[in-house]
Amino acid sequence: MSIVNDNNSDEVLSIKKRTAHDIFYGEDANTGQMLHISAVASGLKCNCICPLCKRPLEAKKGDIQAHHFAHQSNYDCFYSSEVAVYKVVAEILSERKRIMLPGAVLSFPSWRGEVESLQKKGLFPLDSAPSYRCQEKQYPPDLIATVRGKHLRIILDFGEYYDKHDISELRENERAQNHACIRYDFPECGDDDFFSKAHLKSVLEHGTGAAWVYNPLESQWRKQYREKARRLRPVDGLIDCPLHKRKVGNRYCVPLSTCLECKFNVSESNSCLCLGGQGYEHKRDFEADETARLEKVRRMRAENDKRIEGEIRIREEQELQRKRRETEAEKRRQQERVEADRQRRMRQEALERARREYQAEREAEYQRICASFDEHSGVAAIDKYDRRWIRCRICGEIKQSGEMAEYGGAGRMNTGTCSLCARKLT
Repeated sequence: MSIVNDNNSDEVLSIKKRTAHDIFYGEDANTGQMLHISAVASGLKCNCICPLCKRPLEAKKGDIQAHHFAHQSNYDCFYSSEVAVYKVVAEILSERKRIMLPGAVLSFPSWRGEVESLQKKGLFPLDSAPSYRCQEKQYPPDLIATVRGKHLRIILDFGEYYDKHDISELRENERAQNHACIRYDFPECGDDDFFSKAHLKSVLEHGTGAAWVYNPLESQWRKQYREKARRLRPVDGLIDCPLHKRKVGNRYCVPLSTCLECKFNVSESNSCLCLGGQGYEHKRDFEADETARLEKVRRMRAENDKRIEGEIRIREEQELQRKRRETEAEKRRQQERVEADRQRRMRQEALERARREYQAEREAEYQRICASFDEHSGVAAIDKYDRRWIRCRICGEIKQSGEMAEYGGAGRMNTGTCSLCARKLT
């Protein structure tokens, strides 16, 4: 996109990208009226010129290709098809003296798609015939109507010709001049049916595909909202909230993320421009007196205070219940520990009793063996625990076979020498 100057040094907005399509309208060389290809004679008898470069046109009305105009000299005149449609639209508006304008709405990022209606869609009479101007090297042409004393620029967008950057530059250009601007979403110029004069009249009559590029009314209201707002900045990571949406300690404050979702924040960026303290929420609030607005703020604060008090009570009750649950759980754990200790002691005591009983039984069995021991018996002395007992011939003690150095033999079934005595002998 670029700004170019003509011979009169007027600034002309020019957005040019290479394009060429069939031309369906020519300008009558005598009257300047725009004529559809279907309304003229074939060849040079059409007596038409290009509405952009003013060179002669030839009407191509054969049996193979779609009927269209072409430059007699085969001159590459880009945008001639689009400029022709602009001139036809200008003629239609001059004839009908009215235009259907889309509704105007206001919205801010924090409104999450909600809008405030500023103006309803409707037919508006034109103050006068629209002005049309297209200088050399200029595209799009200047097609400007006047509605209620205000300039309205009309942009025809053929096949999404304008990208977001183009739309932004068009908007800034019209903002600088304080002109309104609407854009019609048209297909590319190859669709002859769409660009018939009858269909173009219907499009303009019903506002089909029309949308605002720039609306001074929206801009005025946006400015009015912002002028009433206060810039609130974070302190310790939190922003003071005039509506008491949240309380931290003794301070009513919220994180920036909450502000970015609050309908009272009219900032266009990642910040807080707050109308909450002044009570401006809807367009009608700007007409209300200060007492009514501040009463509205007082009610919202009271509602939020009541909600916060309820939330605090709920949190306190939840905390109390949590502590009760923790106390009960700790009590159960303590009881479980006590019971586990008791069970462990009982198991240890039972094991100890079993061990003592076992030792007592073994000792009793040993005493029985000693009382009934017959060293001359030809039968081995074996107790009920399958332990074999031998009497040492030296010390006379009765010991288990595992404690003996040697035992047995002819006539010596139950006698031998214990390991202790055998070591003494050596």
